[in-house]
Formats: sequence, C-alpha cells, structure tokens
Amino acid sequence: MNTLYDVAAIGNAIVDVIAQSSDAFLADEGLVKGSMMLIDDARASELYARMGKPVEASGGSAGNTVAGIASLGGRSVHIGKVADDALGKTFAADMEAIGAHFAGGVLKNGAPTGRCLINVTSEGERTMCTALGAAALLDPDDVDPAAARPVGREVATATRIPTPSIADALQVTLTPKERRSIQYVATSDAQAYDYYLRGRKYFYAMSRRDFHHAISMYQRAIELDPEYAAAWAGQADAYSYLYRFADASLENAAKAIEASERAVQRDPDSAEAHASSGLAHFINKKYADAERHFEAAIKLNPNLLEGYLFYAEYCSSQGDFEKAAKLFIQASTVNPADYQPLVHLALAYSAMGRKNDEIDVRRHALRIIQQHLQMNPDDVRARYMGACMFAVLGEREKAIEWANLALQSGADEPHVLYNVACTFAQLGENDRAMDQLEQAVKLGWGDRSWIENDSDLISLRGNERFKALLAHIN
Repeated sequence: MNTLYDVAAIGNAIVDVIAQSSDAFLADEGLVKGSMMLIDDARASELYARMGKPVEASGGSAGNTVAGIASLGGRSVHIGKVADDALGKTFAADMEAIGAHFAGGVLKNGAPTGRCLINVTSEGERTMCTALGAAALLDPDDVDPAAARPVGREVATATRIPTPSIADALQVTLTPKERRSIQYVATSDAQAYDYYLRGRKYFYAMSRRDFHHAISMYQRAIELDPEYAAAWAGQADAYSYLYRFADASLENAAKAIEASERAVQRDPDSAEAHASSGLAHFINKKYADAERHFEAAIKLNPNLLEGYLFYAEYCSSQGDFEKAAKLFIQASTVNPADYQPLVHLALAYSAMGRKNDEIDVRRHALRIIQQHLQMNPDDVRARYMGACMFAVLGEREKAIEWANLALQSGADEPHVLYNVACTFAQLGENDRAMDQLEQAVKLGWGDRSWIENDSDLISLRGNERFKALLAHIN
C-alpha cells in the first residue's frame, strides 16, 4: 500500500482570533494577564464581541505541525472537526492554502468551530482563552482517507474505514496513555453534547428548579449515549447540590453516589468524574473517600475548575479555611471570570481573621458580578451574592435593594433565602436574617456544616433561634 502522507496530525481544529488589548480591558473581563484557560462557548461569544478588530488565523498544535511539514515539502494532513460556520470554512481553506490537507468532520448543528481568543497587550504579552467547540466532538467516523486524498497521488483504497477508534483508522500503534490523549472522552453524539451543555447552564443557575432541569438534560444526554461519563458526572453534581441546597433527601444523596460511580466506571481517568465522586461522597459523609477523589481530580486535570471548587467547599464545610482559601485561589486562577470562587474565598479570609484580604477580594468579586449582570441581568445568583458584597462593604441601601430583587425572583428557593439571610446578618438585622434562614431550611436546605462555618452568619451564632435551627437540621 502506498504512503498517503508523511505526517498525519490529530488534534483540535482551532482558529486563533488575535486582537490588540489593554490591561484595563483584561481587568474588566476578569482575565489574568499572561494566563491560558479553557472557556465555554457562551463565554467565548461574550468575549469575542468585546474584543477589538481581530485577525483570524488557523492554529492549534496539530494545525501548526502540518503547516510546518507542508512548508518543508512534506505531505501532511490534519484530522480534526469544525462546525459548518465561517471559522470552520476559514480553517479548512487555510489548511489547503499552505499545501496541507484537512480530513476532518464538519458539524452541521450544535457547537461552533473551536477558537482561541488571544488578547495582546502593548508589550506583547498574550492572554489566551480557548473554547474547543466542535473540535471536542471528533469521532472515528470523521476519519475518511478518501476525502483527504492528495490530488494526483495514488492511493491503495478509497473507501471509508469502519473502525472502532481514530488510531485504528490510521493504522498506527499507540500506548494506552497516547491513545487516551487523542480520543474524545465525552461523546460523539452532537445532540448528547448539546444536552450536556444545557445541563451545565442549568446547574450553575443554582436553584431547585434549575437543578431538576439540569438532571433532566443530563438524563437525555445519557439516554443518547449511556457511556457518556461527563453526563453521569454532571448528573451526580446536580443531585449533590440539590441535596445540599434545596432538597436534603436520602434519595438525592444516594442518586448522587450512584451517578458519580457510573461516571468513574465509564472513565476512570476523568477528572470530572472524580470531582463529582468527591462531592457525592462529601454529602454522604464519607470524608476519606471524598478527599481521595478530589485529589485524583486535581492530579488528572490541574485546569479543572470543579476539582478545586468542590474540594474547597468541602474544606470550608469542615472548618479547614486555610486549605479552602488555597483551593479557592486555584479555582479563581483557572477561571478568573467566575465570581463564585472569589465570593467563597472572601468567606474563608473572614473566618481566618484576614479582614484586609477579605475586603480586597469582596471588592474584586463585586466588580466581576456587576460586569456579569450587565450581560445577564436576570441572574438571581449573581444578584444575591452581590447583595452580600454590598453589605460587607458598607453600602446598605444597595445591599437591601439587591436582596429584595433576588427575593422577587426566588422567594421559594432555599439557596436564595439562605444568601439573603447572609446579607441581613451582615447588616445587623438578625431577626430578618433568621426569618429567611428558617424558611430556607423549611424548604429544603440541608447543609448544616456550611451554616455552622459560614462567616457571613457569625452574628447569629449566639442566637437561640439559630441554635434551635441547627439542632433541627441535625
């Protein structure tokens, strides 16, 4: 059989979107100068819309590799996946223009073409945010040697190869570690992936309704692809948070464990699966197992937000604020645009008596929350967390205004009521705080240890109603 190519590179099909930027822009967007991070498609769209006039160029390590081979006269092919959109057409055209070939799939509906948004400041420092998009959906069926055949060259076969993996399709031998590095570890079903993304969006809305919606979305993804480990992990997270913040039933705790175990069984090397398992074991008070899974998650993927975030929440609930603070800092480094790690970091600093650090972090968190609300004005979670920031920073009227806005949208949501209680406690209105806190517990709040260790509620700890409430939860 004749050789088709000197080099075949398998990797994410990414288009670099490069724009001049400033330190002020990076600060406004909550980006750490010089950092590299993964972001989701929604965040990528927001950031892209705010960037200056960009230059677009196809990139990615696999794309750059085949470009280098082609420039030396070699025959090279890039195997990846793009969407049927403008950037996808740009990527394929760029490959052909440099004398390489693109033999990947084209996603007709769903995620957009992968992009790396690169903001370059005046001294040349690059801050990079990557959304994988369609690139993450590469499937063995996307490997088609016939479609990639170089013009004018003889090939031994022109038929699609029905094989179980990309590596097999290319007839190469890989170690297990190398094989994992190129395989798509989530799903090859675009609709299942879409349900997964919807589930994540609902999950982070942080309400009883949205937890149930998230569980439903993840279940639909699982029905389409029962081996979809990330969907099982997402469902476990939703059950865990539902138990902690909205419906502390033994059934939800058991379902969290079951789903997380299925995630780990399907992909033992998945950081997402281990982070979910850590959270599920935490709510079931299996603390040694929880720590083991959290540590595994961080080791497997040091750039996974949930690995640090869930572990830090566990440490806070256990009263280990020093370790929690370190983990919240790492979570914020992974995703500087997410206000949640900063809000909890401020609580850890408060519990440790580091008042100056607490105030600095709360101010920073409030800036990010306000920026977020400009794009997402109906986000109740950002509103009630912002209310507490205002309360601590001495802006009483603003704190009460935002707390009332949150209650208007979520007066029946335990998580809303709990955080509004924190705001009133910080304002010294302990009776109003207890009213909200008691209602939150009545409606399903179940995380007793978090209430015990939450520094926003320190003014309530000597309150007889507060003591009775803790006893009731226990």
